[in-house]
Amino acid sequence: EVMRDKKGVHNSFESPDSINAIDWRRKAEHADVFAYYKGLIQLRKKHPAFRMGDADLVRKHLEFLPVDGSNVAWGDIILVLNARKEPAKLTVPEGKYTVVCKDGFINEQGLGTLYGPEVVVPAQSALIMYK
Repeated sequence: EVMRDKKGVHNSFESPDSINAIDWRRKAEHADVFAYYKGLIQLRKKHPAFRMGDADLVRKHLEFLPVDGSNVAWGDIILVLNARKEPAKLTVPEGKYTVVCKDGFINEQGLGTLYGPEVVVPAQSALIMYK
């Protein structure tokens, strides 16, 4: 959440505090990232669709839409994770969607509206919307 880098040491188990310590100044430097993760955690706590703890529930309520395996839908919620370096265009069920996560921002009351049957998700980003 604060963009901790461990100075490039990938396995820091036996490294000193100078490598493993959290530099709290980075929280202010990367306040946007901190706020984004905080919003994701809040969304997960408030909405049961994002905290199914049982594989049977996941199988029952999730549907993988056919777009390179980069998106997941549950009921009327569409979650798209675009890990590619270019925008992803995908087909979703027709309708009017309220966007709650886009462009690094999260707002449960909505960030705007998108309309299916097609949406574009920017490179290396997430989109969460509901009908």
